[in-house]
Amino acid sequence: MASVIFLENQNPKNSTKFLSNQKIEEKLWTSDRLSGIYHCTMNLHNIYLQKFFEGMEEMSLSEHQELQETWQHGGGMQKQNSWFYSLKILKLENCEIQPCAIPSNILPYLRTLKELQVRGCNNVEVIFEMNAEEGTGSTFHLEKLALEKLPKLKDVWESNGKGTESFQNLRLVNVNVCEKLQSVFPLTLAKNLKKLEKLEILYCHRLHEIVRKEDDTEAVFFFPCVTTLYLFDLPDLVYFYPEAFTLDCSALNSLIVLSCPALKLFGSANKQSIFFDLKVIQ
Repeated sequence: MASVIFLENQNPKNSTKFLSNQKIEEKLWTSDRLSGIYHCTMNLHNIYLQKFFEGMEEMSLSEHQELQETWQHGGGMQKQNSWFYSLKILKLENCEIQPCAIPSNILPYLRTLKELQVRGCNNVEVIFEMNAEEGTGSTFHLEKLALEKLPKLKDVWESNGKGTESFQNLRLVNVNVCEKLQSVFPLTLAKNLKKLEKLEILYCHRLHEIVRKEDDTEAVFFFPCVTTLYLFDLPDLVYFYPEAFTLDCSALNSLIVLSCPALKLFGSANKQSIFFDLKVIQ
């Protein structure tokens, strides 16, 4: 006589359901088989993704929904991170990621990235999440940074994050319509931007300073390659840097400052600005 096992009542008429051990074993075998098929399918999917992304030089995250959730939460990304080694151009446009555009677990694998565009990501509060261990080390090759329409953005580089000097290869920086942003560069990075050529900041209505202070010491900024500085519609902008500083832009030939009524770039005795060969000023 076959033994039986009691299962929870599933009949609306309160009748009791029994299954033989043979039926239970068949159900368990079917469940194990389906589980095996699922894991096999996921492995094949991961292999496909790996082959697809390896060697890719340009990627728009919004076109790859399968990556957005893992990009945001970091779960399961340990192996996938290496897929991004070859990326040169990365676009994050209208993506549902938060709070960091580039999480610290992904950042080390983007050292060869040349261009980063972040646009229309409504929940992004920080662009680069700087981990004390992962943010230091070899230099990043990033040259172009474009940030646009990021309504919750508060910091480009995470406050108090170490390793920001590793972004010293920046040449072109454009920040546009980031209404909560109060500063652009941390002091450590700003003092190392020897290759910066063009800086444009527009429609950032809460921007208070361009360089965020990290201490109360005097600073010297030497930008030998800067040719263009464009500041437009920044009603709260008061300082380039809030402490005493010297600003040397020997190559600057185009300075455009419009609708920045509170800016004190030249107006204080403890702030010196050195411009040579200036051809356009508004």
